[in-house]
Amino acid sequence: MPEKLEIATKVRDLVEKDKLREAFAFLKKHRSSHGKIDEVYLYSTRYEDIEEEHLNGVMDYSAYSLEKNRIRKGVLQIASNIEKGIKGKTAPSTNQPVEQQKSSSGFLTTLKILIPLLLLGGIGWFGYNQAQNDRGAKSTVSDTPVKNPTTTPSSSSNEVIVSDVKEFLNAIKSDVTIRLKTGDYDLESADAAMASNEFAKIEAATSVSSAGLTVKGVNNLKLIGEEGTRIITSDYIADVLRLVDCKDIEIKNIFFGHPKLALCIGGVIDLINSERIQFDNCILHGCGTTGIYTEDSNGLVFTNSTIQECTIGLVEAKQSSNFHFQNSKFIKSNGDVGFDFETTSNIKFDACTIQNNTYKEALFKVKKPRVVLKKCTIEGTNYPELVLGFPQFFEQNDLQIK
Repeated sequence: MPEKLEIATKVRDLVEKDKLREAFAFLKKHRSSHGKIDEVYLYSTRYEDIEEEHLNGVMDYSAYSLEKNRIRKGVLQIASNIEKGIKGKTAPSTNQPVEQQKSSSGFLTTLKILIPLLLLGGIGWFGYNQAQNDRGAKSTVSDTPVKNPTTTPSSSSNEVIVSDVKEFLNAIKSDVTIRLKTGDYDLESADAAMASNEFAKIEAATSVSSAGLTVKGVNNLKLIGEEGTRIITSDYIADVLRLVDCKDIEIKNIFFGHPKLALCIGGVIDLINSERIQFDNCILHGCGTTGIYTEDSNGLVFTNSTIQECTIGLVEAKQSSNFHFQNSKFIKSNGDVGFDFETTSNIKFDACTIQNNTYKEALFKVKKPRVVLKKCTIEGTNYPELVLGFPQFFEQNDLQIK
């Protein structure tokens, strides 16, 4: 039986060569050495699903590429945990081959229902509750954004007030302000029939499951929540909100996330080919992979907001530019790299706090000019390197590391 280091090295090599099926087969074969069979099945099934959907034209290349990249990162995370000896779920105690244990029909649906329920009462649920019970500690951020005085309704004809998921989905279009009444807008409870307009879609149930809420081709949209507004999904493989080909979007006073899930591989916010997107007084709760993921996007502004409890990274940006994070917090997250700006340029952090995180490779990955930290604080955060890549493109002004 290979040692844990050999298993991790082999898996990394297969993933780097884009041989994901071989990586899954190898992990299943040696499941008794690492006990991570639940995670392996989760990612392998997800991979087979997106391959089929992409081949059949159900999933476009952008979505396929995004999901495949997440799966790759998840498998590399499994390899890292194996190498470090982090205990996983116990492999099934049966003499049947693992491949025969999976039903050929309905497996993803069963898995989707059982895993959150089985783990809900365990360590993940405890961790989530513990995070909420930390109120009063200096690193704690409330789950509910503070009510903003600017959210007082006006009589403007291009404003819509909504109070449930259906009203919310059908109100989304260009040149409108949507004011969300207090409450949970659970996208998992919605379906394709709820959205009667072409701009906001929640995919009908398929083997790929939901992609969360995708807003496409919308300009000049404002989403403003009352105190206690949450846009959430209980789908553990879904992103919460994806903006595609959008411009001039303002989002205020809203909690986004996957609450109360013990196992989650979905991201929170995706920006694809979008420009001038603003978040103010929002909370992005991971419980999954990445707080913000971008591709070919420009002009993100993130103020007075928080990204928390992500398992792969806080922000990952590809071929993007001109991001400004101001007076915001990035807390209680872990993974390989906190802020991956390898192919992204002109990033500024102003008066931000990076607190209680753990990253195995580096806090920042930078290969293009420039990333600037001004009057920021890094506290209680573990990382071997502050900057990986080209440190000459990383600038700091009055940075405090505690």
